[in-house]
Amino acid sequence: MMKILVITLFSILAMAPFGRSNAQITATIKGLGNDTVYIWKYPLANIEDMHKDTLIANNNMFTYPVSTEPTAYAIIPRKAVYKRSDGSFYVARTKFIELFSRPDEQITIEGELEERYLNYQTSGNDVSQKLAQFRTSYKTATIEAVKIELKMDSIRENGGTEDQINELFHTRQQYFGKISQAKTDYVNDNFDQDLSAYLISRFSLEKFATYYPKLTADIRNGIFRDVLENAYRNYQKFSAVKLAEENLNIGNDAPHFELKDNNGKDVSLSDFEGKIIVLDFWGTWCPPCLAEIPKLKSFYEENKKNIVLIGIACNEKTEEWNEAIRNYSLEWTQLINSDKDDVAIRYGITTYPTKIVIDKNLKIVKRFVGATEDFFAETRDLIK
Repeated sequence: MMKILVITLFSILAMAPFGRSNAQITATIKGLGNDTVYIWKYPLANIEDMHKDTLIANNNMFTYPVSTEPTAYAIIPRKAVYKRSDGSFYVARTKFIELFSRPDEQITIEGELEERYLNYQTSGNDVSQKLAQFRTSYKTATIEAVKIELKMDSIRENGGTEDQINELFHTRQQYFGKISQAKTDYVNDNFDQDLSAYLISRFSLEKFATYYPKLTADIRNGIFRDVLENAYRNYQKFSAVKLAEENLNIGNDAPHFELKDNNGKDVSLSDFEGKIIVLDFWGTWCPPCLAEIPKLKSFYEENKKNIVLIGIACNEKTEEWNEAIRNYSLEWTQLINSDKDDVAIRYGITTYPTKIVIDKNLKIVKRFVGATEDFFAETRDLIK
């Protein structure tokens, strides 16, 4: 009896991981050949946790393991990636595959890679199958939008006029409108479908907030529950920022805050009462913020006796923030924003960098959005 029990347990333990590792995506795409395929994926429980893989197809075929948690994938053939004239890259949405998986699902993809479009069908995951079918309803609009995008880039490279670019931009927006309308129509007809949950998660935040309550309870708590809840949190934050931006008028009291500096010390706005204060909302991930640092350093050196300059790093990782402070030799007060008490929301910050000038009585004097020369000229005049 004991011998039989041991053998049975061994068999179960041996089979469990084998079954899990056997779950995979199997793709056959005519026209892919032996080319490179990029795979971007994130767990639906945490859309910020993006992972990127690269593989090589073999005679139009490739396989890829299914994740052990519900996951979203973008499967991108190299031929879907175009290099722009400025050196950046553009991924044509017509030529990659959007896919979802639950643990242990066996997913197959069959398709054909054309010049402007990737035709494909999937099986093994119901949402992916419906999305593959649904995307054909706006095939023409997506192809035309991609063609216009590439034409706009060619015109820029060859010295075309702004009028040419603007005309194409307007036409492309019309195609985007058709795609958006197709998705809206689908959602309106299918509040009880998981695909609708995914589609509304890609709507603008204000539009999302209109449709989110209309989904059935089962769908709100289905495979895209975490994605929807994340979108709703973003909508709440967006609404709070918008309200703060509307209410933060010149002459109003500057919202109080207390944040940690790069030495771990608590610093509050009231510490600097009696001085002219400049709050600089920035981030190491923000190219315009970094490009402005040399001018900001010169400005600070010139005016440090007359103003208090406070950098407030937002959406930031502590290690990268501290490294930037050292590498750029930032000598003014450096604070890091807090998720628990978000100062960027209180000040209605929607663009980076943004600077808020505060007078000696802690009243709002001026708001400068973006990296603008106006800040330096007008603040110098204010100091005088």
